[in-house]
Amino acid sequence: MDLRDEEAQDLLNKAVEIKGRLYAKKNGYYYAFQNERDIDYHGYRVDDVGEDVKYQLDKEFT
Repeated sequence: MDLRDEEAQDLLNKAVEIKGRLYAKKNGYYYAFQNERDIDYHGYRVDDVGEDVKYQLDKEFT
């Protein structure tokens, strides 16, 4: 994760569920959050999201 903990938590709070995974966008980058245990998430930057996911995120995170 290339964001500080506070930034990552804020982004997770705003993330939207697409295809069973949480996604968000910040500073032109796409992020995914994978559920590890109960309320624990592993967040990371993704460069290989599909165009359909990018489209939804671009609309949500302007």
